[in-house]
Amino acid sequence: MVKLQGLRNEYKRITSTISKHYSSVFLVDLNTCTYEILKVHPSVVKLTEMHTNAKDALKVYQDVAIEKEYRDKMSDLIDWDNLAERLGQDGTLSAEYRCTNRTRKWCRAQWIVLDVVDGRAQTAIFTIEDIQGEKSKDEKIEKQDNYINGLISNYDLLVIYNINTDICSHKFYSSVAPEDIKGPINDKAKSVSTIFTAAMRKHCHPDHLEAMLCYTDKDFICQVLKGKKRHTHRFLYTDTPGQYVWVEIQLIKFAPEDEEPEDIAVAYTNVDADERERRAQQDALEDVKDIVNSSDMGMWHISLVMGKKPRMNVDGKMRELLGLDKDSSLTEEEMYDAWYSRVHPDAVESVQSSVMRMITEGVRDENTYLWIHPTKGERYVRCGGTAKPIMGGHMLSGYHYDVTEHVIAEMHQKKITEEALAANKAKTEFLHNMIHEIRNPLNAIMGFSQLLGMPDGTWSEEEKEEHNKQIANAYSMLSLLIDDVLDIADSNHGNYIVNIAETNVNNVCRIAMQAAEFRKPKAVKMHFTTEVDDSYTIQSDGRRISQVLVNYLTNACKHTWAGEIRLHCSTTENPGKLTFSVTDTGEGVPPEMAEYVFERFTKHNAKVKGSGIGLNICSIIAEKLHGEVKLDTSYTNGARFVFIL
Repeated sequence: MVKLQGLRNEYKRITSTISKHYSSVFLVDLNTCTYEILKVHPSVVKLTEMHTNAKDALKVYQDVAIEKEYRDKMSDLIDWDNLAERLGQDGTLSAEYRCTNRTRKWCRAQWIVLDVVDGRAQTAIFTIEDIQGEKSKDEKIEKQDNYINGLISNYDLLVIYNINTDICSHKFYSSVAPEDIKGPINDKAKSVSTIFTAAMRKHCHPDHLEAMLCYTDKDFICQVLKGKKRHTHRFLYTDTPGQYVWVEIQLIKFAPEDEEPEDIAVAYTNVDADERERRAQQDALEDVKDIVNSSDMGMWHISLVMGKKPRMNVDGKMRELLGLDKDSSLTEEEMYDAWYSRVHPDAVESVQSSVMRMITEGVRDENTYLWIHPTKGERYVRCGGTAKPIMGGHMLSGYHYDVTEHVIAEMHQKKITEEALAANKAKTEFLHNMIHEIRNPLNAIMGFSQLLGMPDGTWSEEEKEEHNKQIANAYSMLSLLIDDVLDIADSNHGNYIVNIAETNVNNVCRIAMQAAEFRKPKAVKMHFTTEVDDSYTIQSDGRRISQVLVNYLTNACKHTWAGEIRLHCSTTENPGKLTFSVTDTGEGVPPEMAEYVFERFTKHNAKVKGSGIGLNICSIIAEKLHGEVKLDTSYTNGARFVFIL
């Protein structure tokens, strides 16, 4: 420590100068491993002061390195075993690392040797320096260089210069770059604006010269780059007198959009083919402009060239149809993207097919498809056009207009037509079914009547009684069918009548059971259960209630070939109301038919006989009696129809 105090006095001037540039400075005796703190950063002051030897104190900086790579470098820098020899040989050692603190800033640790004896450093200064600014600058330069390298391949000539000094810092050019520009650029004695002005005066078209000379003015450059990264302009340029080509100049700002430019890139590209193609499109649009100005039709041209992004040129009406502002400054590539993004996902394949027909078949094609307007939502548009070959691809030209109202009207008319056709088909099927439904009971009446007309002694009394019963049942079925048809007619004309009177509930149910009994297959059993006694009555139309129950029961008989059918009357299923239910173990109702089962002429099994109006009659009666009919979809062992009053 005495030696360190002496050295400190001896090197006081040096260390005071050094400490101005470092966040931490330690004076270290390499022989005794003792140290004295000349300066230390507040974040590690307590950590360093708690150690008595330099090795442990300096290890604090190894521990704050953020990654293993940096910690290994710091470990090597303070490796005490051969540190004196290495410093005696090299005079200085250093390592860069990033801290683990919130800022993750870059620092540099460095040994500076003060004296050496026999090739071994005796005393040295250990410093920590904040190099975040230096690193940030390096990263900015590297990022800028990468950006520049990415730009080079896109242009014939690229010049990077500072608009304040007017001096070129980088230049890149291809073999087709104008000699009058790329030659003088190599002369550092000439400013960029001087070179540019001379070249423009010699080679720029007279009509474009005044505008192009503005690009040498710093204020003009700042104005056109205000709030954006790039600015482009096209002009006519020539290397051969009288033979002009279109060239695009592009200013590229390296600073953020909201900052004033300082270093900028000026790029030049031969765009003659593109510009002449674009102007041909514009001329084509002008040719038909007068025709379409009075209509709602927009005009467009799409350029599809191999190796290039699609481009689209549109007129003002087409911009309106696209939902774009008339003054929007989209490039032709952005215009194509804006159009394509509005095509509804379901219509993309149709649009692509239409384009392919134009190109491959060389014919005019028209397509109506759905697209998404930014403010109006889904719209229908009709788009037609043709394609013609150009160098490297095809040029598509056509028209575009909104046909939403027309398509909706067509769809509405189509729906009406389909509904009418469906209704006619249903009526035809109904008449066909009615013929069978009427013929069956008539045949039964005729057949059993003929049997009864046979000579006495042919049939026993029991057999005659059975024949009479079959005739009565057939008559009952025919009467029920006729009643249903008349009810449908009355309902259509508003003449449907109900007669409210005191009605015995159980009697109504038993009458319905008797009416349906003869329709029951032999393998099916029918049951009636009730929660009310035989004296229970309600104020309603008993005939209409019985009609609903008979239709429920006969419907169950048609769709049940084995098992049972149960009619149940309940006051507890829906408290405060009377609930009739017919449950069977038949084929049931498919889920997709459940919501349509009460519609007129609906049959979910065409093979089963029936008119298709019975359940619809049930819904009409329920409405007239202020009740409800429904299919219990929770029941899955067949079908369960419910009538609630």
